[in-house]
Amino acid sequence: MANPAHIELETLYPHSELAVFFPSRDRHGESCECARYANACAKILSRHVGGGYEASVRGFWLSPETGSLVREENLRLVSVGDAAQIRACIPDVIDILTSFAIETDQYEVLLVIDGHARLLSQESLRRRCEGEPGQ
Repeated sequence: MANPAHIELETLYPHSELAVFFPSRDRHGESCECARYANACAKILSRHVGGGYEASVRGFWLSPETGSLVREENLRLVSVGDAAQIRACIPDVIDILTSFAIETDQYEVLLVIDGHARLLSQESLRRRCEGEPGQ
């Protein structure tokens, strides 16, 4: 009889991981509210992938205005699912990140897909909105 703790690698199916970060400060180092956007994103991830987890992680950056070090809490949402599920939710996640970046004056926002970081600048997200019909 096979050892139940032994998992044959070929029986595993490929998964993808999507991580979305919501910082607690704007581009000027002022507090901003991210809970509404994170909750909307969590609902999308749950609908498409079945759920995920969230964790608070500390971030830091130099303020271009003052040169001082800014520390912030970031809410990190992560979901793991098959690649098609992850791909299906990315447009909706980017819509939420677009609203978040513009409404809370973020310089850029971070999306990580399968370990590959994608920094989305507010400028590129604004152009995306302007290029879409009905926006």
